[in-house]
Parts: sequence; C-alpha cells; structure tokens
Amino acid sequence: MLIFVYIFFIALNFISYFVPKRLYKIELYSTTLFALLFGVIADLILDLHYKLYGYFEGGFQWKGLLGEFLYFIPISILFLNYYPVYKPHKNQIFYILSWSVISTLLEWLILKTDFFMQTDENFGIQR
Repeated sequence: MLIFVYIFFIALNFISYFVPKRLYKIELYSTTLFALLFGVIADLILDLHYKLYGYFEGGFQWKGLLGEFLYFIPISILFLNYYPVYKPHKNQIFYILSWSVISTLLEWLILKTDFFMQTDENFGIQR
C-alpha cells in the first residue's frame, strides 16, 4: 500500500512540472519554499512535541522527509498556478474549499496506509 503513496507523490511532481506555469519563477520558488518549510516545521512540532501523529513511527525519519518534499512542493505549485486571482471572490472561496476537501480526502486515504502514524495520548493508543 505504501508504494501507492509514493507513486501518487511522484505523479504529482510530474504533473506540476509539465503543466503550463502562470507564475513567475520567483513566485514559484518562494511559495514552494514557504510551503515546504511550514509543512515540515508544523509536522515536526505536532509529532515531536505534541505526539499527535508522525510519519511511519514516532520521531524523525528520512523517508518521511522525502514524502514531504514530494508532496508539499507540487501541491503548492498546482494550487497557486490555477488560483483564480482575477475572478470574483465567490470563485476564489469555492476554489479554496474545493482544494481543502480534496486535500482532506487525500490525507484520509493516506492515513489508511502505513505512511502516517497516529497516536492518541489520552488513551495511550498508537494507531
């Protein structure tokens, strides 16, 4: 099952590489760097400090960091590349909500694999 997660991540990278870009290179670089750093920092805090979830098992793993590189960068490129900047606010809200629903669904599907390790501190259960 885990191989499908990495295949999905690699497919996302190919898609984000080959789609026609609407953004300047500096916008792509800065937003992908921000998305990657924000995601890594948030995941490390939620894993190491709060012990809410992690990748594979508790603590830091290189393959989890690889997964973050393969996921956060193409998602930020695809999200911002097609963002309806000059459209009405209702289109922008619908776009953000659509991406939020799809992202939540994808994370739930990935949770069903062994990629995420979820803990429940209150009950001492590791899922």
